[in-house]
Amino acid sequence: MVLTIIEGAVHERCELSREDFEKFRRSQYESFRKTPEYAKARAEAKRGYDPTSELIEQFLFQYASGEYLSRISERSSP
Repeated sequence: MVLTIIEGAVHERCELSREDFEKFRRSQYESFRKTPEYAKARAEAKRGYDPTSELIEQFLFQYASGEYLSRISERSSP
């Protein structure tokens, strides 16, 4: 279940299958990749690693989920 909460009140509630949630999550991540917060997190994750490493993207997809899932982008609303 995905809840959209605005100013402490539930604005929208959506039940998703596991597959639909994964699509939603990936869409949210793609929106997050366009933000300054993503650029900062990627720069920090690169320190000490090969900058072309796919592991950085995998790490950010997992690590930053709280950041990008808490921002419901209009085009990727469930």
